[in-house]
Amino acid sequence: MRRAHFTRLLHDTDLDIDATAARSGYADARALRRAVQRWYGTTPARLHRDGVRPEPPPRHRSPVRGCFLPIVRPEAA
Repeated sequence: MRRAHFTRLLHDTDLDIDATAARSGYADARALRRAVQRWYGTTPARLHRDGVRPEPPPRHRSPVRGCFLPIVRPEAA
């Protein structure tokens, strides 16, 4: 939910990172930057500059509560 809201704000407004963080429900810009790095592997500034709407890889919950791991599919033989 926060990810989709952040992405809309990033691309559809000219808000700075502090305002984007506040409107996305984060305590501060640093928390938002860490979340974006985790989600997309890059910074909010780079996403905004490049103008792309990244799609994160599919994820599933691991047995450890709150941890997410990428889905790895075996290669076709």
